[in-house]
Amino acid sequence: NYYVGLKTVRFFKHCTKDTVILLKFFGVVGRYVYKKLGEKFANSLNRRCRAVITPFREIKSGYKAFRNGVKQEKQTAGRVKLGKYLQCLSHFTKPFSKYSVQIFNYVAPCVGVAILMSTIAYFSSLTFALSVEYSGRHIGYVNNEAEFEAAQRMMKGRIVMEDYLSPEDTIPRFTLQVVDKQMITGQDELTDKLIEASGNKLEEADGLYVDDKFLGASKDGTALLDMLVSMLDQYKLQPDDIVRFVKPIKITKGLYPVSSIIDSSSIQQVLNSEERQQRLYTVKAGDAPSSIAKTVDMPYAQLKALNPDIEKKLVPGQQILISPSVKYLEVEVVRNLVYTEEIPFKTVETVDPEKFKGYSKETQAGKKGLQEVTAEVTYLNGVEVSRVVKSTVIKSNPVDRKVVIGSSVQLQSGSSGLIWPVAGGYVSMPFAGYRGHTGMDIAAPRGTPVYAAASGKVVTSMYRAGYGNYIVIDHGGGIQTAYLHNSVNYVKVGQIVEQGQKIAAVGATGNASGNHSHFEVRVNGVFKNPALYVGNKSPQ
Repeated sequence: NYYVGLKTVRFFKHCTKDTVILLKFFGVVGRYVYKKLGEKFANSLNRRCRAVITPFREIKSGYKAFRNGVKQEKQTAGRVKLGKYLQCLSHFTKPFSKYSVQIFNYVAPCVGVAILMSTIAYFSSLTFALSVEYSGRHIGYVNNEAEFEAAQRMMKGRIVMEDYLSPEDTIPRFTLQVVDKQMITGQDELTDKLIEASGNKLEEADGLYVDDKFLGASKDGTALLDMLVSMLDQYKLQPDDIVRFVKPIKITKGLYPVSSIIDSSSIQQVLNSEERQQRLYTVKAGDAPSSIAKTVDMPYAQLKALNPDIEKKLVPGQQILISPSVKYLEVEVVRNLVYTEEIPFKTVETVDPEKFKGYSKETQAGKKGLQEVTAEVTYLNGVEVSRVVKSTVIKSNPVDRKVVIGSSVQLQSGSSGLIWPVAGGYVSMPFAGYRGHTGMDIAAPRGTPVYAAASGKVVTSMYRAGYGNYIVIDHGGGIQTAYLHNSVNYVKVGQIVEQGQKIAAVGATGNASGNHSHFEVRVNGVFKNPALYVGNKSPQ
């Protein structure tokens, strides 16, 4: 009819347009090949191209003849008779009969590819599932056997409070089928059907699962939910607190054995129970906080967190918490806190070599600073377990404490504080051996080393009539020692010397009758008998 003819005309019009584009493309390619490969190869290629193009050209010509014939008939007769229409159509169909095999060779692969792609798309959209038959009846569809096994474990968890009545046929049978995705059975629904097949007496209720473990069921799921919310609310102190149970909790509506349905108060009693009791350590004599932490093998910071006053009070017999009790249902709270804390000041020490060790004088008092801290604090059952500082804002900077300290070694009074000042030698004249003799003469060959009897600061190193070359060392605490008649002095005024350091050599300078070292000990300006400090005989 006319509609079919119109559709055919439109189809071949598009084909003609595509053919023209294809011919232009082959023409360009042909010219390029002709230039590159030579005339002989190009002629061969042109023949092949013409063999391909000729059917389409004749189809195009036949279509034009068909269209012109129909148009002319309409102009002369006003309408197209069926006979005339078929005669015109023969011009168009003639190339098809002539080149049918050749056209089929072109079209068939394209059609085959289209069919293949359609088949792949169709089967890719299908959902394959396992049909489950249990205890002689169909109970649903699952994606794999693991889903059935999980539902079976949940079923046995629900009936843990009574004997399991096993069906006669407990071996599941799986059959692969193509199903709609909406037909896949959920795990809870599959569990209900397995319980129905068990033969136990069942009722619909809301089951409570803690950490995937069935705890019990209640007929009033709303009361069960309110109870859980109230347990969380008692830990919530600020509106933005994040309060949650540590263990995952799930309330599932379904069929449960009658024996597992209990009242909410019984469930609450279990939730408030302790899963593990607290552990205590009894302090023994000689224990310290750090040694206790090492003994019980736990970080010191954790021990202090459990016992905040452990550094202030620790007596034998005292009990220290080393492991808190663990609730069956632990609650974790994450809270943002804003608080002000002190910033400790630093102590800056300035060393004064003119002062002896132990000297300390504060030249500037220290002052603590203040900072505003925003921290995220995590609590477990009300006990802080972590604190992460998110930001700090300094309100006032700390002021350093400045202290001047001495570095010279100070000698404490007493005979054990000094050493024999000469390398060997002997006492040739004791203290007060004659009137006005204020020291002890130690005879030794010229050049024998003279040592500092103690650490201190050299306050005199010079030549003086009567004394010759002599040295005075201040040891602090009012104690000084003097070394006279040296052949040479090795130290200078202001120099810090260590005990046993070589400071001079034995000689006979000044008022001396022979080589010796006149050794004096002065305490607060009073001459003391050196033998009381260093003995009267060389240790060598």
